Amino acid sequence: MNLVHKTILSLFLLSASFLYAQTPGLNYQAVILNTETIEVPGTDITTNQIPLGLEEVVFRFTISNDTDLEYLEEQSVTTDANGMVSLTVGEGTPLRFRFSDIVWNGQAKYLNVEINIIKNNEGFTFLDSRKILYVPNPFHVPDSGITTIMLADYAVTSIKIADENVTTAKLANDAVDTAKILDETILAEDIASGAITTDELLDETITSADIADNAITTTKILNETITEAKLANDAVTTTKIVDATISTADIADNAITNAKIASGGADKVLVTDGTGAVEWIYKTSLSAAAVADGNSIEGSGTTADPFKVKNDGILVDMIADNAVTTDEIANNTITTADIATGGTDKVLVTDGSGAVAWIDKSSLSAAALADGISIEGAGTTANPFKVKDLGIVTTMIANANVTEEKLADDAVTTDKILNATILAEDIASPGMKKYW
Repeated sequence: MNLVHKTILSLFLLSASFLYAQTPGLNYQAVILNTETIEVPGTDITTNQIPLGLEEVVFRFTISNDTDLEYLEEQSVTTDANGMVSLTVGEGTPLRFRFSDIVWNGQAKYLNVEINIIKNNEGFTFLDSRKILYVPNPFHVPDSGITTIMLADYAVTSIKIADENVTTAKLANDAVDTAKILDETILAEDIASGAITTDELLDETITSADIADNAITTTKILNETITEAKLANDAVTTTKIVDATISTADIADNAITNAKIASGGADKVLVTDGTGAVEWIYKTSLSAAAVADGNSIEGSGTTADPFKVKNDGILVDMIADNAVTTDEIANNTITTADIATGGTDKVLVTDGSGAVAWIDKSSLSAAALADGISIEGAGTTANPFKVKDLGIVTTMIANANVTEEKLADDAVTTDKILNATILAEDIASPGMKKYW
């Protein structure tokens, strides 16, 4: 059987559909004609060209340049009733290399076509060879050019994205929603620092399933851009939070309620141990005997008999040095019994630096205390210390410190007034007779 073919449509480059991300390739259409001699009563027809209809055939396409093979594939197809086939070179089963690896640099390339008719079991037969020239146009995606409608669900996975190459400028507002993200395929290295802001996130579209464990670190989040509206209910679980990254500053006041604390079991109490570690213990461990020592703390820990500091329960050893200040002491509560004695026949005084000290009372002799000029007496009940008559002299009185209230009636006599020191403004008027 001899086979020929008639090309219906010449080989041509990709149509405009290539611009919309369909598989690139070369369209190939042909009619396969059967020229085998057919016996007819009275004569034989030797020039018959009957279409090879409804036959299973295999095409082998080879693309080469002047010196080397660049691509080889096979495609199985069944001809239609008119012997026509319509294929796309590049969509078959690659035998050598990949169609996407062909370098279309403007240099001549050749398409060789072979065919194998399965029922004949004769293998491949050369069918056609032609020169092709493919010069692709340079395409690029402009900033914000990829929108939701252009992406098939789960089309973008982590391996398709170069680390830190998805920036805010590449994403149209609201372009990325949950359906476009394959569960757990966004990793920390896929996100450029500061790339995700509030505008890029549809409210309540990020769920737990979209976030890989430990994918979101502090550097991936712009300060104060995650608001309550951006988080779906129950979206943030324990596995989504990097250990030890929640600090006190991250928690709003009154945010931790009883419902937020995982239970430790029935009849448990949350405590810290001797190292400061938090743990749940059975409340029976906190018996009155365990909590109240009976010396400084007493009570049973009930409403009727709460724990309290026992009278006289606070001892000296329990009080840190300098722990008790004036503010902690109620007025008039320190009695002589509260003051530790300094020994017998001692006097509590302050020295020249203000330090408090006990000294022997013999150190406070009359001679040491009374100078005999302004103070006189022996410091005894019978002869107490007192200001000596005429003992207060001018040098002992600070200027402007003797006021009217300090002077007893008739205390100021002529002898007490320095000559020529009474001025006109010192004399009250009326009531004074003037003679001159």
